[in-house]
Amino acid sequence: MGINVINVKTFIADSIFELIEHEVAVFLGNEDHVRLYDSIDVNGYFVLYPERKFAVATGVPLENWLPVFVHEFNHFRQWKEQDPIYLKAFPHGKPGDDREAIEFINEWVEREVEFSDTEIQFYIERAREMEADCERRAYRMIEERNLPIDLATYAQMSNAYIHFYNFVGKNREWYAIGKEPYRTLQVVQAMNTTIDDDFSTINEEYMELFETHCMPEWYHRLDCSEAPIETDCGCKK
Repeated sequence: MGINVINVKTFIADSIFELIEHEVAVFLGNEDHVRLYDSIDVNGYFVLYPERKFAVATGVPLENWLPVFVHEFNHFRQWKEQDPIYLKAFPHGKPGDDREAIEFINEWVEREVEFSDTEIQFYIERAREMEADCERRAYRMIEERNLPIDLATYAQMSNAYIHFYNFVGKNREWYAIGKEPYRTLQVVQAMNTTIDDDFSTINEEYMELFETHCMPEWYHRLDCSEAPIETDCGCKK
């Protein structure tokens, strides 16, 4: 059975109307990425600063960008509803007036700031639980709107994405571009086909999968001279 194009177009139109109704700028780029904060290439985003903006890269097959659209739209819904889990992701203020937990995590990963184990786990938890809530919302929306996205696969990709936050908290590294955990077959296939209830811990199997399949090449070498930043072992590019 082919894709119900009218159903997809109706969903996209309804979503864009709702975004505009709440004074959110909408950008659907025709490349394989969109630029966040003028410096980071991503698949999509919903941000409040410096303006409310929703963006998705649509220069890829529908099967790749539609799940991103649904995910980012549900971040908008979290903000719209002032969901308590979403508000906790802005740990020192409120949405629009403060930075998200993920921004503190990024600075820590880039070695721009230092946090104690307790502090970084605080930020990891806030970001992780906000993403978990978003993925559960997206899963329900896919089902309710009968979108052409396989729910079992979406759940596996979601689990990979959310569990990876715990890996970051322990290893202080993000995945390499092109080795995203939610697009790496060996990782995705190891995940449950429904969204997990609890993401507070990570098992050794997942840790090993992330380390084996998602890390940059320099990560696996004793000499970290190719690292883009100074690492904890003191190596520099």
